[in-house]
Amino acid sequence: MMRASAASSTALSADDSLRTPIPYGAASILVANKVPGGGEAVERTLVGSILWVTWPTIAKLAVAYAALGVFHFVLRHKFLTISFHSEEAELQGWKVKWWDFWFYLSFGVVITLAVPVAGVLMVFSFLVVPAVIAFLFTRDMRNLTYISWGSGAVSPFTVTPNV
Repeated sequence: MMRASAASSTALSADDSLRTPIPYGAASILVANKVPGGGEAVERTLVGSILWVTWPTIAKLAVAYAALGVFHFVLRHKFLTISFHSEEAELQGWKVKWWDFWFYLSFGVVITLAVPVAGVLMVFSFLVVPAVIAFLFTRDMRNLTYISWGSGAVSPFTVTPNV
């Protein structure tokens, strides 16, 4: 996100920086859909190929996710403090942006590894949406966990197929 002084009128605001990629993303999907084989590539990205995952792919994902799980377990106190008490972290001299970088890098690795297998729709339905739902109701860590797990567990049963 770009930060600009009040004197700079050409800099993007925080809202603009979030909205700008959306038209480009939509345009790239439309263009990819017109390219030979592009429609299948877009569909594969959206829905993944979870039914045809091989055992070697599962093993690689298991190793990667185990390593990321250990990474997050070891650094959980830093990540939680920075997420819920950033002022306290800054007072302790922690480089909050540096720890944010490591958290979002690891989160990006999880998403990047999951999308080719499960697809964008399923990854966001099971990884991102439950956390957002929980954040709508509470900021307490224990309740966030319970609500996230609960909404993630219930979500497969709430989809109505278009028949």
